[in-house]
Amino acid sequence: MSEYFKRVIKVRTHNTTWTNDKLHIEFEVPFDDDHEPNRSTIRIYNLSHDSRAKFKRGNRLVLNAGYEGDVGVILDGEITRVRSEKVGPDRATIIKVLDTHGITSKKTIKKTYKQKTNTSTIIRDLAHAIGLKLKVLDLPRDKVQKKGYNVTGNVLDAIERLADDCGASFYFSKGYLYIRDIRKGDNTKFTLTSSTGLIGSPDIFEKSYHGKTVKGFRVDALLQHKVSTASILTLKCQTVVGKFRVISGKHVANKSDFQTQFDCISSK
Repeated sequence: MSEYFKRVIKVRTHNTTWTNDKLHIEFEVPFDDDHEPNRSTIRIYNLSHDSRAKFKRGNRLVLNAGYEGDVGVILDGEITRVRSEKVGPDRATIIKVLDTHGITSKKTIKKTYKQKTNTSTIIRDLAHAIGLKLKVLDLPRDKVQKKGYNVTGNVLDAIERLADDCGASFYFSKGYLYIRDIRKGDNTKFTLTSSTGLIGSPDIFEKSYHGKTVKGFRVDALLQHKVSTASILTLKCQTVVGKFRVISGKHVANKSDFQTQFDCISSK
């Protein structure tokens, strides 16, 4: 476990990078597979006035974290708010980040699609119309809209309805939109064990997920950038052995914790 001792945090915006070897940096980065972009919070202590000025609403921000020799992106999004507050003798700059670029959940559209249009065609067109970066579009059932299709109102809601009707999940991750089978994901080729960061034993949960009741495991681990929405990983301990798909969780760094907490279900 000695390879997990030296923590690395890198915050980049406006062509400038700040690191935790010179500043105290904290964050909470949630992730899940619903259609609302996630809102993360980063706190950087005792920035200079010039540095604080570089964190501007609308700017792209990339957050990398991990351990020396194994660092990866855990957040790539757009700054939505910046404020500063006194914390004892220190000053914290608090940055709010939306997990996408230039997109809000309030964008609307009015459009009609002709008869026999594939749902995938409609989704691609809607995404393009409001500038969504579509990383994956893999519908379990690409339904043909035999009578045509009308879209009036919120674009994200329309895409979510179309994706759900085709049996797909719809979520944002690291600035991109993903639409795919709820059983599919990204194979990390990573096995989480006590020697690779697993903390304690996973807890069993049962909850409603995409209209079905599912059972899975709630897991605590040392911070792991490979874990995100739809990550496929192997979980191995005394009570659990198997391959799982991550459905939600968060990365947390503060004075006491440097962890990834997540829920996962069987990938089969």
